[in-house]
Amino acid sequence: MINDVGKHRILFISTGKEASNETLNRSLSALWNCANAVKEEGLAILLAECKNGLGSEALLQYTEGSMSLDRLKSPAKYIDGMENLLFLTEIQKQFKIGIVSVLPHHYAKDKLAMIPFGGTKESMEYVLKTYGERQKAVIASDGSHVLLR
Repeated sequence: MINDVGKHRILFISTGKEASNETLNRSLSALWNCANAVKEEGLAILLAECKNGLGSEALLQYTEGSMSLDRLKSPAKYIDGMENLLFLTEIQKQFKIGIVSVLPHHYAKDKLAMIPFGGTKESMEYVLKTYGERQKAVIASDGSHVLLR
């Protein structure tokens, strides 16, 4: 389903169904689908439990430090999840990405350059503090199964 919502400064993205948020790798499809609805220098907050961890070999190698961005851009062979990692690093040049999940903050913040939140309340407090009390936020309730533009 395609939904034309325009571009917004703040977008909360839920993955929708439980199967879509089991790992970070699977959850990133929701971000892919909704990226065109976030303004330059805006903030997309991914609501993804990630109870089964990172979910791809590329994300694991990158967070462990055994894969660099240079190797990612010209790989000798394909590693599962490379496209999601490349997308994540490129999209962060356009806007910030926050995440509400159970992933260790070390992975989210230090390794993946995401803004980790312990819950939606914490993420809303960040939005209000950073962008002002009159800031509008849009919610994509099923980001994995809708294409926003």
